[in-house]
Amino acid sequence: MLVIVFINLFKNAAVYSDTAEVKVLITETNDSLSVEVISHGNTISEEEQSKLFEAFTRGNNAQNIAGSGLGLRIVKRILEYHDAQIIYSSPSEFMNTFTLFFKK
Repeated sequence: MLVIVFINLFKNAAVYSDTAEVKVLITETNDSLSVEVISHGNTISEEEQSKLFEAFTRGNNAQNIAGSGLGLRIVKRILEYHDAQIIYSSPSEFMNTFTLFFKK
């Protein structure tokens, strides 16, 4: 199931980025493991962020890209099954980061 999570996140990051390039940063501590999936492109508005993990939600930047709006909802449900979390952030202009947190 985690393969589905990463395929979806990598595919989304590449499709919605300006360069089709995705960076991954893995950080491990004694208590947790975090995985950041980072891409560069238009960021997600605060209004859209509140609905990002809801079923059938697609952002304004997805109008010309095929999809159902279910991918991130599926990702979130799989991560919940694994007692993990996912958050979206935009640490700088044109930078999108999805961070996954796994407990050890």
